[in-house]
Parts: sequence; structure tokens; C-alpha cells
Amino acid sequence: MASESIINDTGALLVRASTIREAIREICDTQHDFAREAENLYFVLCRLQHEVTRDNSPLNRLDDTRRYELKKFSDGCMRNLDESHDFLKRCKDYHDYQTSILQTNDKVPLSDTDQAVLNKIKDDYIYYAFHISQLTVKASMESAGEAKDEIKKASFTLRFAVDTIAARFLATNEVSISTLAAHPRGDFTLWEEVSHALRQEGISDSILKKHRNPILSYIKAIASRTAFERIHEPPLDIGAAQQGPCRTSDHDSQSSKYHDDSEDLSEKLSRKRTRSNEESSRQTRRDSRTEGFQSRPSIPQNPKTGFRFSDPLQVFQNFIEKETQETLLHFLREKPTQPPTMRDEVRKIYQAYCEKYETRCESLLSRRSSLDRKKDIKAYDGLIDEIERQVIYKLDELQLGDDLGLRGLRKKIIDKVKKVLKELEEAKERLEQG
Repeated sequence: MASESIINDTGALLVRASTIREAIREICDTQHDFAREAENLYFVLCRLQHEVTRDNSPLNRLDDTRRYELKKFSDGCMRNLDESHDFLKRCKDYHDYQTSILQTNDKVPLSDTDQAVLNKIKDDYIYYAFHISQLTVKASMESAGEAKDEIKKASFTLRFAVDTIAARFLATNEVSISTLAAHPRGDFTLWEEVSHALRQEGISDSILKKHRNPILSYIKAIASRTAFERIHEPPLDIGAAQQGPCRTSDHDSQSSKYHDDSEDLSEKLSRKRTRSNEESSRQTRRDSRTEGFQSRPSIPQNPKTGFRFSDPLQVFQNFIEKETQETLLHFLREKPTQPPTMRDEVRKIYQAYCEKYETRCESLLSRRSSLDRKKDIKAYDGLIDEIERQVIYKLDELQLGDDLGLRGLRKKIIDKVKKVLKELEEAKERLEQG
């Protein structure tokens, strides 16, 4: 059974985001950056609510550490929405409803103080939407059931490649899994795309032939659960979150009024996205025959902020930690005409992160000698999984550096860690054989 506390917390957060979104719509145009980032955050929270209501979601397991991460981001997001409420209240108090400062920004510019507050709120929207999205997507990908158990029996290289291309397909709409699965030729058409991408990742034909069915089942299971697939917006339980400030009857009625039309909006976005997916899928299949897939997707960026979602129903595949994000945002905003300077600074940051994960791998490997003495096969499995989770996957998430010409910083360490993992696998096999 899904955790009631998690559902209640995310439900309250979703109600607050909906209320703020409606308040923003009253005082600024829907194309304003402020309104668009609020819309993005709202859709991210819809997908989170959809995930936590699943009984077998990892976010509902008491022993899953991501529950604490989710709690941290949810609390921060709620504080951010409270700041938004205070800012919006000032806008309403000081300016007439029909001539809002945000609607007539050219004629009535914000004061320096208000502009700084607005920029901070927008950056926080991006930050929390980004991290909550990553938690949601990873939780969805880990709930693929028996298909994942089959993939786990294969080599680490295959598991890593399958996860990589599945995340890439879903995050970038490079291939629409749902569209291909619905094709008259079904699995055959989907397998053409998947096998082609896996070959680009270095997987041999013999391995693909051996694991064809588990790979297909795993990817389709991800597609059926992931936050990127079409979902209906969850009903807003207004009574569940009456505790916080800004729960005025005015805002509640506005949230209820909007919810009556939410399905229409969701339907329109879904139809538009489906048509776009079909066109991009056909183009991708044509291009892939000649050029192949790109090894890493490019990152959509807004020239004003440096980071934002290109579409409310799409999130970044690439993950960067808070300190990195803040530094990049600073350089993209303050020094847009000095990319060499920015790259030098970013290189230092990525160098530090890569070295941190290399040190973490060495620290984990210090346990190997005791495992050899004890001949503990189960502990070997735990060590391998821990290195994959804490080093390989973390390094793979730092992909922004690839687009800035910094791929070598990660690749050298990833190759080294993969070599270590291969040695550990061989050592485990020797122990199993006696």
C-alpha cells in the first residue's frame, strides 16, 4: 500500500503549486518566463503525485533513501511557493489588476529589489522542478518488475547500456516508445530502434539475440510506468492542504475552477505531443540508418536563464548537483559573451566532481581484501552494486560536460571503474567455482 504520508505531502504541494499558478496567471501573460516556469513545476508535481500513488513505487519503500531526498526537495519547494505567494500579494496590493507590473513590464519596470526576488523565485522553480523530476523518473525506471530481474542477470555492460538508451529515448523523445509499440509490426519495429542504439553503445549481435525478449520487456515496462508517458492530472484534494498560508477561499475557488478545464488542457497537450512524436520518430528512423544516434542528447537551454524545460512534458536527462547548477547559471547569465571563461570555470567544477567519485571508488575497493579472506559472494554482489550506484551512475549523470567539450574528464575515470568492476565480476566467479 502506498505511503499515506508521502501521498498527503505531495498532494498538499500540488495544491499549493496549482494555487500559485492561477495567481500568476492573473497578473502576467502566460508566455512570461515566470508563468512558464510555474507551469513546468506544476506538471512535474503532477507526475510526482502519479508516481507516489503506485503501490510498488520505490518512493513508498520505507528503506529507500530517496524518501529523504524527496522530503528535502518537497520542503524547499513549499518554501519557494510561499515566497511566490508573498511576492504576488505585493504585486496585487501595489498595482491595479488590469495594469499589472508584469503585464506592462516595459512601461512600469520592477524595482531592483523586486526584480532580484523574481529572479530568485524563477531559479528556484527550475531547481526544484529539475531535481523532483529526476527522482520521479528514476523511481519509475526502477519499478519495471520481472523484466528488470531478467536484465540484472546479464552483464553490467548490457544493463548499463539498456538503462542509458531507455533514458535517452524517453527524456529526449528521440524515439517514442509508445508510438513504436503501437505500430502494426509492434515488437519488430521497436526492436529495430533499440538494437540499433545498443549496437552504437558497443553491444554485440550475439548478446542482443540472446537477451532480446528481456530487453524489449524491460523497455516497454519502463515506458508504461515512466513520467514521460501521458498521464491524467490527479484530482486536486483542496481539503488535504488547508494548513499553509495562501489557502484563501478566493484561491481555492480559482483552483477548483481551473481543475474543471485541466483535462481539456491535458488532452490538447497530449494530442500535440503525440503528433510531434510521430513526426520526430519517423525522421529519427530515417536519420539513424545513415548517421546513427547521437551518443549524448543536446541540452535544451533558454538564453536568458541557461536552464529550463523545453516543454512542460519533458525534463532534462542530464543531472547536475546544486553547486554546479548555481555556478553554471551564474556564468550563463552574467557572462554570456565569454564562453571560454565559463568553460574554464565549469572544467574546474567537473574535474572536482570526477575526482570525488574516483576517490569514492577507491574507498569502496578498500573492502575487497576482507571479502577475499571471508569468501563472501553475497558481499561481493553488494560491493559491485554499490560501485555501480555510487560511482558509475553518478558519473554518467554528469553529462553536461560532454556538451562543453569535457567528455574526457569523465570517460577516463568511467573506463577505469568499469575495468575494476570487470575484475570484481571475475573474482566473484572464481569464488563461486570454488
